[in-house]
Amino acid sequence: MGVRRLGRRRRIASQMMRSWPTATALLVFAAASAGCDSNSRDGLAGSVVRAVAGTEHRDWASLQPLGGLRVLDPVRLADGTVLLPVAFDISGLTSVTTTPRTINSGSVVVRTDAAVTGDHIRLGIIQGLAGERGLTCFARSAKLGDLVAGDYAVEYENADGTTVPLRTVHVSPPDNPPVAASTRVSWTAVPGSWLDASIAPADRPPPGVASAGSFSPTADEVRRAEQRIIETLLLASWKPDCVLLDLPAERRDWFLAEIAKIAAHLDGFSAQVAGLVVDGHRRLFFNVLARDILRQETKLAPLEDWYFFFDGGWSLWRIQYDLDDDRCLAFDSNGYA
Repeated sequence: MGVRRLGRRRRIASQMMRSWPTATALLVFAAASAGCDSNSRDGLAGSVVRAVAGTEHRDWASLQPLGGLRVLDPVRLADGTVLLPVAFDISGLTSVTTTPRTINSGSVVVRTDAAVTGDHIRLGIIQGLAGERGLTCFARSAKLGDLVAGDYAVEYENADGTTVPLRTVHVSPPDNPPVAASTRVSWTAVPGSWLDASIAPADRPPPGVASAGSFSPTADEVRRAEQRIIETLLLASWKPDCVLLDLPAERRDWFLAEIAKIAAHLDGFSAQVAGLVVDGHRRLFFNVLARDILRQETKLAPLEDWYFFFDGGWSLWRIQYDLDDDRCLAFDSNGYA
């Protein structure tokens, strides 16, 4: 499909043109922890301590010598899931709320546990030993599920059940609903996709993207890639020196500014996905569009082709995920007319 220029009325996604959060709110860096039932209505104490062998629930007092912890603004994704980003570096190399006084080498954050009771959210940081693939010294966001909109009091819960009040956060209602599955005739919708993704047919790779072949990724592979993509985008807003190291130096600052805007509007996108073989590695290519743009394009005809446009800025972007190396690369976004 040829590249087209967006009309003025669709140049920036209308549903996404709201006030962007303050710079502090954009300092988000973590993605949802995998395999954690954070919708639990029970407390964290006890269940956390008895978790996987070799893990440890960090008490609030023990976080302060490592640089402290800050809870940032919630992010609602395309599937309605709410993430609560938590700024914390267990290595002791980052000042978050206090100056670090202790170096904690050899440890990683296994997950950020969360329990919701009424209008209260309780958090807990679970520490483990370095070595497990995909775990880093940075905390991952707490996954809160499809949380009811409203104000919530966030607390940190110690292993003995005592709590420390942190802040009140506001969870916005879901909006800009996903493109109806009925519009995807020849593409495969991914259930539970955070980016409302559809997989392209294997015989329809994206035009103009270099590869040695194509394949049909599984839904699990797409969801795994989405988690890493979201983690990468959020982390880029807070620790840009740690991710997307392949960004061209002359445009790195511009791309990071665009990523910060994307990270603040993760609930407003839909993605087209293809499996590609590049340099002998299996990669997933994501073509991501503001959802109202895709809805406009599929109003008269079902989703049957790739959609690429000129201009549109951060509402149109692309990224690849390497399944073999477990990393994101080749980020690119549109410019402005």
